[in-house]
Amino acid sequence: MDYIEDGIERLRTKWPQAHAEKSKFGHHLIFVPSVKLPKQYRENICTVLFIAPPGFPAACPDHFFTDIEVRCDKSLAMPHNTNLGNGDLLRHLGWPQWKESMWWSWHMQMWNPNQSSLFTYMKVIEQRFLSPESFYNHQ
Repeated sequence: MDYIEDGIERLRTKWPQAHAEKSKFGHHLIFVPSVKLPKQYRENICTVLFIAPPGFPAACPDHFFTDIEVRCDKSLAMPHNTNLGNGDLLRHLGWPQWKESMWWSWHMQMWNPNQSSLFTYMKVIEQRFLSPESFYNHQ
């Protein structure tokens, strides 16, 4: 059973353009284009990127990236635990075109490799986008 291929097919039920690329190190970069952002953001849509590490699903994804800078609509503050141009991990793994992406620090609280999937992780990312404004960095 190929968890990546099956996971991409499941992602496509909601995000039809989802796809993956494998690095020479065994990581898969998961691309989820056309993700709608909640109304508290200045931007409306982005591409989400995250890494399925070697050993997935036993190894859990950690962090994610957006292809654009995402800011709070009212204050223009950056969301809490984000950083611009922090795509060094993506560059190092073989995707230098994403080195300027926006990094979002986000760790799964619960991951069950027997039940969790790429779709599960993407749903968690959607929840991260819905975080209340009190979680924003005020600059």
